[in-house]
Amino acid sequence: MSFTQSRDNRTVLAAADLSANQFAMVKFDAKAEAAICGAGEASLGVLTVPAKLGNACTVTVSGIVMVEVGTGGITLGANAATNASGHVIAAATNDVIVGTALEAGAAGTIIAMEISLANNISA
Repeated sequence: MSFTQSRDNRTVLAAADLSANQFAMVKFDAKAEAAICGAGEASLGVLTVPAKLGNACTVTVSGIVMVEVGTGGITLGANAATNASGHVIAAATNDVIVGTALEAGAAGTIIAMEISLANNISA
């Protein structure tokens, strides 16, 4: 039962072809363009409207949003972090927490997550 609520969005240029990465976590690259987050990294937000290289994409930076779950899955209420593909997984020690899972999900599923980027606190 994935859903969205009270979202705040930003329009950013895509640093690469992100057209197949909807619902992945993204960060700013050195040119302030959207790039897929690596494992445990801090995030700008969730790629909600993907785009090809150099085109404008939409990134949701706050609120409840849909995200794709990575390998290992995630449980309801777990602190979320990113894997090497920008998908959310349960946060491990030293991972930057990017949100809280509002649903449980297996790898490849789409779940609701409350974005928590203000502090970017490590687990």
